[in-house]
Amino acid sequence: QPEAHASSRLFFRIEPGDLVLHSFDLQHGVFLWSGVRYSLVFWIKDSAQSVAEGVAPWYDGLVESGDADALYNVAQDHELGICGRERDLPRAMALYEASAKLGHHFAQHNLSKLLFSAHEHDEAQEGRQRAAAWMRASAEQGFALAQKGYAFALAGGQGVEEDCAQAALWMRRAAEQLELEAACHMGDFCLHGCGLPRDARRAVRWYACSAEAGLPQAQCALGTLYLEGRGVAKDLASAERWLRLAAKQGSKKARRRLAALRGGA
Repeated sequence: QPEAHASSRLFFRIEPGDLVLHSFDLQHGVFLWSGVRYSLVFWIKDSAQSVAEGVAPWYDGLVESGDADALYNVAQDHELGICGRERDLPRAMALYEASAKLGHHFAQHNLSKLLFSAHEHDEAQEGRQRAAAWMRASAEQGFALAQKGYAFALAGGQGVEEDCAQAALWMRRAAEQLELEAACHMGDFCLHGCGLPRDARRAVRWYACSAEAGLPQAQCALGTLYLEGRGVAKDLASAERWLRLAAKQGSKKARRRLAALRGGA
């Protein structure tokens, strides 16, 4: 996926013996239509010393030259304290900002999250305004996680004026890229009328989109709607099925509702 939006995603078949090498961790993933995914990943480095020390020294020269990917990767190393680098949030933020200014949507998103965290309890809005501005910059490039994050900022008035209608718009953009949590939140927005008219039937459709892909929150919500007959015909068998799937993934709410359902049966 060379760009921020899922529409740039490219699928290619990997055959036995195929090998792809790159200096950085590419924006990649596996889209699973059915079955189970198993992955075996090898990290290849430039020397035995790099392997032994868990470092990636070739990043440093590229950081000095202003390479956006290198800046982002080293920023992430400092944020998490990995790859032989000390955890250093101020350094991480500086590197993320340098990469973000070059248009790197991951860096813009991560910088925004750090800024929101750093200024969460400030009385003044300036820090959160910077955070929201970077989140929007990433969202406008089409990055689904940033679109979801900006929707939350709008819904809560964090760094921007509260605007539930715009929050619903940005959340939908993320959901339409198959961002599962965003699809689940669209169900919430429809069910409770956040930024758009209450519509339990639309909520069912959004919850189903996310639930069928395995998100336990959506499975619990969908099971609850089947249990109550909201937006869909009451169906205790379907309710039990979805609640059981959510409970299996650790949802305490689903376990409570499943116990109540079985107790009342």
